[in-house]
Amino acid sequence: MSHATHSRLIWIYDPDWTADDLAVANDAAFVFNIVLPITILRVGTLITTVMNGAATVAFDRRVLTDSDTGRVNGLDSSGNGVIIIPTTTAVGKLVHKDLASSPVDCNPGDQIIAEVTSAATSGAGRHFVEYIVRDETAANCSDMIATA
Repeated sequence: MSHATHSRLIWIYDPDWTADDLAVANDAAFVFNIVLPITILRVGTLITTVMNGAATVAFDRRVLTDSDTGRVNGLDSSGNGVIIIPTTTAVGKLVHKDLASSPVDCNPGDQIIAEVTSAATSGAGRHFVEYIVRDETAANCSDMIATA
Protein backbone atom coordinates (compact mmCIF):
# COMPACT_ATOMS: atom_id res chain seq x y z
CA MET A 1 0.00 0.00 0.00
CA SER A 2 1.38 3.40 -0.94
CA HIS A 3 1.41 6.23 1.58
CA ALA A 4 2.69 8.92 -0.77
CA THR A 5 -0.44 11.06 -0.48
CA HIS A 6 -0.27 11.36 3.30
CA SER A 7 1.87 13.77 5.27
CA ARG A 8 4.64 11.80 6.91
CA LEU A 9 5.62 12.87 10.39
CA ILE A 10 8.91 12.23 12.16
CA TRP A 11 9.06 11.72 15.89
CA ILE A 12 12.53 12.02 17.40
CA TYR A 13 12.68 10.96 21.02
CA ASP A 14 14.96 13.39 22.76
CA PRO A 15 14.06 14.36 26.30
CA ASP A 16 16.54 17.12 27.05
CA TRP A 17 18.23 16.31 23.72
CA THR A 18 20.13 13.43 25.30
CA ALA A 19 21.29 10.74 22.87
CA ASP A 20 21.04 7.04 23.65
CA ASP A 21 24.37 5.41 24.60
CA LEU A 22 24.58 2.59 22.04
CA ALA A 23 27.25 0.85 24.15
CA VAL A 24 24.66 0.00 26.85
CA ALA A 25 22.37 -2.95 26.11
CA ASN A 26 18.88 -3.65 27.47
CA ASP A 27 18.25 -0.23 29.00
CA ALA A 28 14.85 0.40 27.32
CA ALA A 29 15.28 4.06 28.16
CA PHE A 30 13.56 5.51 25.11
CA VAL A 31 9.77 5.24 25.12
CA PHE A 32 7.42 6.72 22.51
CA ASN A 33 3.89 7.07 23.93
CA ILE A 34 1.22 6.68 21.24
CA VAL A 35 -1.77 9.02 21.68
CA LEU A 36 -3.26 8.87 18.17
CA PRO A 37 -3.96 5.95 15.84
CA ILE A 38 -0.83 5.82 13.64
CA THR A 39 0.82 3.64 11.04
CA ILE A 40 4.60 3.35 11.37
CA LEU A 41 6.44 3.49 8.05
CA ARG A 42 10.09 3.73 9.13
CA VAL A 43 12.23 3.49 12.27
CA GLY A 44 15.83 4.46 12.76
CA THR A 45 18.61 6.19 14.62
CA LEU A 46 20.43 9.45 13.91
CA ILE A 47 24.08 8.89 14.86
CA THR A 48 25.46 11.57 17.20
CA THR A 49 28.75 9.90 18.21
CA VAL A 50 30.76 7.83 15.72
CA MET A 51 30.23 4.10 16.11
CA ASN A 52 33.01 1.83 17.35
CA GLY A 53 31.57 -1.63 16.80
CA ALA A 54 28.13 -2.49 15.49
CA ALA A 55 24.92 -2.15 17.51
CA THR A 56 21.45 -3.62 17.14
CA VAL A 57 18.40 -1.61 18.14
CA ALA A 58 14.95 -3.18 18.43
CA PHE A 59 11.87 -0.98 18.25
CA ASP A 60 9.40 -3.03 20.30
CA ARG A 61 5.67 -2.37 20.60
CA ARG A 62 3.93 -2.47 23.95
CA VAL A 63 0.18 -2.95 23.63
CA LEU A 64 -0.35 -1.99 27.29
CA THR A 65 1.20 1.21 28.61
CA ASP A 66 4.15 0.53 30.94
CA SER A 67 3.64 -3.24 30.73
CA ASP A 68 5.62 -5.91 28.93
CA THR A 69 2.56 -8.18 28.83
CA GLY A 70 1.97 -8.82 25.15
CA ARG A 71 5.10 -6.87 24.15
CA VAL A 72 5.92 -7.41 20.46
CA ASN A 73 9.66 -7.60 19.80
CA GLY A 74 10.69 -5.68 16.69
CA LEU A 75 7.19 -4.18 16.16
CA ASP A 76 5.65 -7.27 14.57
CA SER A 77 5.89 -11.06 14.50
CA SER A 78 8.53 -10.87 11.74
CA GLY A 79 10.82 -8.56 13.72
CA ASN A 80 10.73 -5.85 11.04
CA GLY A 81 11.42 -3.11 13.59
CA VAL A 82 15.05 -4.10 14.20
CA ILE A 83 17.98 -2.12 12.81
CA ILE A 84 21.68 -2.93 12.75
CA ILE A 85 23.98 0.07 13.00
CA PRO A 86 27.30 -0.75 11.32
CA THR A 87 30.67 -0.10 12.92
CA THR A 88 32.33 3.23 12.03
CA THR A 89 28.97 4.83 11.10
CA ALA A 90 29.69 8.55 11.07
CA VAL A 91 28.00 11.36 12.97
CA GLY A 92 24.96 12.72 11.12
CA LYS A 93 24.12 9.46 9.34
CA LEU A 94 20.58 8.09 9.65
CA VAL A 95 20.44 4.31 9.90
CA HIS A 96 16.87 3.24 9.23
CA LYS A 97 14.55 0.43 8.24
CA ASP A 98 11.74 1.07 5.79
CA LEU A 99 8.47 -0.63 6.74
CA ALA A 100 6.49 0.55 3.72
CA SER A 101 5.86 -3.00 2.50
CA SER A 102 4.74 -4.11 5.98
CA PRO A 103 3.70 -0.99 7.93
CA VAL A 104 2.75 -1.39 11.59
CA ASP A 105 -0.47 0.02 13.04
CA CYS A 106 -0.37 1.35 16.59
CA ASN A 107 -3.29 2.53 18.69
CA PRO A 108 -3.64 5.08 21.49
CA GLY A 109 -2.19 3.57 24.66
CA ASP A 110 0.50 1.62 22.80
CA GLN A 111 4.17 2.42 23.33
CA ILE A 112 7.24 1.99 21.13
CA ILE A 113 10.39 1.09 23.04
CA ALA A 114 13.76 1.69 21.35
CA GLU A 115 16.13 -0.74 23.05
CA VAL A 116 19.75 -1.60 22.30
CA THR A 117 19.79 -5.40 22.16
CA SER A 118 23.41 -5.81 21.06
CA ALA A 119 25.78 -3.07 22.21
CA ALA A 120 28.63 -1.39 20.36
CA THR A 121 31.96 -0.65 22.04
CA SER A 122 31.02 3.03 21.86
CA GLY A 123 28.66 5.30 19.97
CA ALA A 124 25.42 7.23 20.48
CA GLY A 125 22.31 8.21 18.59
CA ARG A 126 18.79 9.63 18.71
CA HIS A 127 16.02 7.24 17.74
CA PHE A 128 13.13 8.21 15.50
CA VAL A 129 9.83 6.87 14.24
CA GLU A 130 8.30 7.99 10.93
CA TYR A 131 4.54 7.57 10.72
CA ILE A 132 1.25 8.76 9.33
CA VAL A 133 -1.86 9.46 11.38
CA ARG A 134 -4.65 7.04 10.51
CA ASP A 135 -8.13 8.35 9.78
CA GLU A 136 -10.01 6.98 12.76
CA THR A 137 -12.57 8.18 15.28
CA ALA A 138 -11.89 8.08 19.01
CA ALA A 139 -14.98 5.90 19.49
CA ASN A 140 -13.27 3.12 17.50
CA CYS A 141 -10.14 3.18 19.70
CA SER A 142 -10.71 0.90 22.67
CA ASP A 143 -8.21 2.67 24.93
CA MET A 144 -9.72 6.15 24.40
CA ILE A 145 -12.43 7.10 26.91
CA ALA A 146 -14.51 10.24 26.39
CA THR A 147 -15.31 12.35 29.44
CA ALA A 148 -18.01 14.92 30.13
